[in-house]
Amino acid sequence: MDPLRTNRWQRIHLRVATFFGAGYLPKAPGTWGSLAAVLLYVLVLVHLPGALFPCLVLVTTGVGILSSSIAEEVLEREDPPEVVIDEVAGQWVALLPLHFMGRSDWSLVFLAFAAFRLLDIFKPFPCGWLQEHC
Repeated sequence: MDPLRTNRWQRIHLRVATFFGAGYLPKAPGTWGSLAAVLLYVLVLVHLPGALFPCLVLVTTGVGILSSSIAEEVLEREDPPEVVIDEVAGQWVALLPLHFMGRSDWSLVFLAFAAFRLLDIFKPFPCGWLQEHC
């Protein structure tokens, strides 16, 4: 299906799945998606009180699953690289401990970013196994 010949809802889901275009950036779209998630966290989400950030992570995960499925249909490919909403949700999961500790030190945020990217790229056991079987 041609992405330009999609209906309004499909285009909305495509925007969400690509995290509003971050997935279209050149080379390593997953890294761009994670970086966009980190920047949004540092600039805005770190200031969310209490359980709002964890709730946002859950909503993003749920909406991301739906949007990713629709994006796969629109793009006619399984696991297209431009779909980075899973990296966004995963990166926010990696930032949850910092949020609960009330910490936003750049060094800790960078460590969470680097650790998530390394795990996402290399997928050590059980990460790779879970991705294939779940």
